[in-house]
Amino acid sequence: MKKLSIALITLSAIFASDSCSPDSSIIPSNILNQIQSIQETPVATLFDSLSKIPSITVNYVPDSFSHGGVEFGYTFQASAPGTIIQLGLRLPDINFTHTVTLWDSATQTILAEADILNQSSLKFSYVNLAANNQQVVIQPNHTYIISWNSLSKENGATINSGQAGNHFYYIQMWEGSTLGTPNYLTIFPFMYKHITVTACYLNEYPSTPKGGGNPFAITPFPIGHSVPGIDIYGLCDIDYIPL
Repeated sequence: MKKLSIALITLSAIFASDSCSPDSSIIPSNILNQIQSIQETPVATLFDSLSKIPSITVNYVPDSFSHGGVEFGYTFQASAPGTIIQLGLRLPDINFTHTVTLWDSATQTILAEADILNQSSLKFSYVNLAANNQQVVIQPNHTYIISWNSLSKENGATINSGQAGNHFYYIQMWEGSTLGTPNYLTIFPFMYKHITVTACYLNEYPSTPKGGGNPFAITPFPIGHSVPGIDIYGLCDIDYIPL
């Protein structure tokens, strides 16, 4: 199977516009337009931009795991210091809440965490960290992880992979409009402005954690094993503003 790689410079060039807006209810109107012009939402912008290219098919398949939960994560770096002001999520099932987490990859420390209600299967829903003074300053050339948990809060500790709320998107893309023998396109790495998203990882864990207890009690570090570069699960996102 032939695999094609999209050059970073090409992806950067085709990004048209950012896909989410800051919460205008808490940001003074005189600076709102300035913030919108510099905010960077790399994952949302990637898929918004790919949808505008007729020669590329992006295949979104609702899927689920057979047992337990999964923490999916993307590693990323910034080329300049900046602030993460929002965390975002996009899943097939609407009106279900999932936890999105920002990690320091080196220390496995949780830097920010938000429970996000997925309001649309077609676009990202975001939670504003700055509203509660929980925004996170990140450093350049350091690896961070943005991850989300497959188990919806509404389903509690009862885990059934097929039940509404626990589905995710399994995404691949290829040249042309039919599957056949496609020329799959590698998704990682990709770059938007200051952010380079380098890889996708996942960590499966059982419905009953070792020693028992609620599977929501501890957020598992997402790097269990890497995902091939032609696959992406999710989706989750950051909203970054360079300093």
